[in-house]
Amino acid sequence: MIIELLLPSILAGLSIAAAGGVLGCFVVWRRLAFFGDTLAHSAILGISLALLAKVDPLIGLLGFGSVVALVMARFERRLKISSDTLLAIIAQTSLAAGMLVLPLTGTNINIEAVLFGDILAVAWSDVIVTGVIALTIIALIAGLWRPLVTLSIDEELAATEGVPTERLKMLTFLMLVSLVAIAVQLVGVLLVSALLLIPAACSRTLAPTPLTMVILAPFIGMLAVLIGLSLSFYADTSAGPSIVLTASIFWLLANLLQKLRG
Repeated sequence: MIIELLLPSILAGLSIAAAGGVLGCFVVWRRLAFFGDTLAHSAILGISLALLAKVDPLIGLLGFGSVVALVMARFERRLKISSDTLLAIIAQTSLAAGMLVLPLTGTNINIEAVLFGDILAVAWSDVIVTGVIALTIIALIAGLWRPLVTLSIDEELAATEGVPTERLKMLTFLMLVSLVAIAVQLVGVLLVSALLLIPAACSRTLAPTPLTMVILAPFIGMLAVLIGLSLSFYADTSAGPSIVLTASIFWLLANLLQKLRG
């Protein structure tokens, strides 16, 4: 009975953790943590606009997230401010606008669920969508592994080798948009970037090569999901914070193990 109740949540969580672990490695390598955080904060405005237009919130998340990605890809180098500053402006403006628009939707929405997730409300239709998006992200990274790694190491080197750097950067942004869109229900807008970064950072501490890091990170994320969901069910804690806290403990243990190794 318990397994039947939690099965959609478990499958959705494992799918997100698998794709997030793989994509999170590139987020760490390319230092896109602020971008992931910006997408997560802007998700509230995406959800609000979708509810206002009476369409599926996922459409709003994907649509507005894509706009943010396009703005970053096209205007980052043209503006006389740092990318971190631009991201902070977009993140906070989107968050503020989302909180103002949300009451106008006339929908009784649980703000806590938006901020921290409500994975226990995941339906089988959500599992299918999540699985398809997660598998697509993993397949794209596997197919474009070499140029993506080259781009992460040195963008100028990648350009000299004929790698379409701008297209790959935009593709990376869109994969991040898609992952954030499906992960919001799992951990909420405030903790999405943590689910992306922590398993990858933990794997980086333990793995000797980039390939090993990409293979290990999803398993760390999936284990955090399983333990976090179990803790959420049996201890009656919020699923999102439980998952992120579990992943954080793994990161601390990985760093401790590295120090013990010398």
